[in-house]
Amino acid sequence: MTRPQRGAFPDGVKFPMLKKLALTVLAATTCLASTGCSLFGPKYELPEGVPAVPEAWRTDSFAQAELDSLTFWQDPSGSQHRLYASGKGIDTIFVFDAKTGDYIESLGTTGFELGSFGYPNGLATMGDMVLVVERDNARIQVLNAANGQPVRTFGEELLKAPMGIALYESDEDTYEIYVTDNFIIDDKDPTVAARRHKLRVIRYTVYVQENGTLDVRNRGGFGDDAGPGMLLNIESIAVDSENDRVFIADEAEDTVKVYNLKGEFQNQIIGGGLMEGDSEGIAIFEDSDAPGGGYFIATDQQRKATIFHVFSRDGVKHLGTFTGNPAIANTDGIAISSVPFGQFDTAAFYAVHDDQSVAAYSLEQILATVLGE
Repeated sequence: MTRPQRGAFPDGVKFPMLKKLALTVLAATTCLASTGCSLFGPKYELPEGVPAVPEAWRTDSFAQAELDSLTFWQDPSGSQHRLYASGKGIDTIFVFDAKTGDYIESLGTTGFELGSFGYPNGLATMGDMVLVVERDNARIQVLNAANGQPVRTFGEELLKAPMGIALYESDEDTYEIYVTDNFIIDDKDPTVAARRHKLRVIRYTVYVQENGTLDVRNRGGFGDDAGPGMLLNIESIAVDSENDRVFIADEAEDTVKVYNLKGEFQNQIIGGGLMEGDSEGIAIFEDSDAPGGGYFIATDQQRKATIFHVFSRDGVKHLGTFTGNPAIANTDGIAISSVPFGQFDTAAFYAVHDDQSVAAYSLEQILATVLGE
C-alpha cells in the first residue's frame, strides 16, 4: 500500500475544506478554553435594563474548585482583611486578601480527620474563628481565622446534609448559630423530607471559654412541615437578630422565607415573581442612617448573568436590582464586609462568579446605582 506523500490529500478532498474544518476546530478549542465564550453565543452577557456596577477586582480563576460560599474576617488590629471561599469541588478552603483579591493560601484536603473536609459549603465568621459546613462529613468544622489551623468539629450527632450557616453574637463570647440541613428523602418530591422531619434548620449556642475552648449546646431545630413556610430545598441563610428575623433561601420556589429567631414562620415570603433563576446567596447590611436600618440583598442565580435584588432590611420593599461589569454569572455565595477598609469606603460586597472566581464591588457604589443617588 502506497502511503500518501506529506501534504497530499485523498481524491475528492479539497484543501480549502480541510482548512475550514481545522479553523473551526481551532475556534471551538479557543472558545471552550475561554470563560466568556460559548459555541452557541456569548457565555456571559450583561442583561438589558439592569444597572451594572463595575467591579473593584476579581480573583484568579480556579476552574475545578466549584467555589460556593464566602465569609469576611478582619483581625482585631484592623491590619489584616481576609476573604474565605469554600471550594466544594476539591474539598478545600481558599483564602484571599479581601483588599486586593490576591490569593494567600489553600486549606485542607479530602478526608474526615481534623483539618480535612468533605464537601465544604457554607461559611461564617465567629469572632476570630471561621466555621465551615461540611455536607458529606455532616458536621461543622472550626478554624482559627488568623492561621487556618483546625480547632474542633461539632454537629455530627444531629446533622444529615448541612449546607448553609449564619450566626449572631447574643452576649459577650456567646454565639447563636443556625445551620440549614438540606437532606433529601425523595428526589422527585422535595416535600417528603419537610413533612417527615421538621428539623430543617438546626440551632446551636456556642460559648467561647477564657482558655479559647468552645462549649457547644444543641438547641434543636425548626421548619414548617406544611403550608407556605415549608422548607424544601434550602441552603443560604442570614440572621438579623436586631429585628428578630431569620431569612432562608428556598431554591425549590425561588424565594426567601422569613422566620423569627425562635423558629416560627412569619408569613413573609420575599422574591416571589421577581427571581428568574435559583434563589442563592443572601446578605444583610446594617446602616443606621438608611430607612429601615439597612438593606437585604438576594441573589438571582442565572447562567449568563446574575441579578442581585436589593430590598429594605426587613425584605418588605424591593428597591431595585444590579449586576456586575464585567458580567458575573451563576453566583452561589455572597458576602458583605462588616467594616469599611481600603478602597471600600462603606463596605465591600463580594460575589462568586461561575464556581471559579470571586469579584468585589464597592457597596457604596452599588447603593448609589440602585437608589439613584
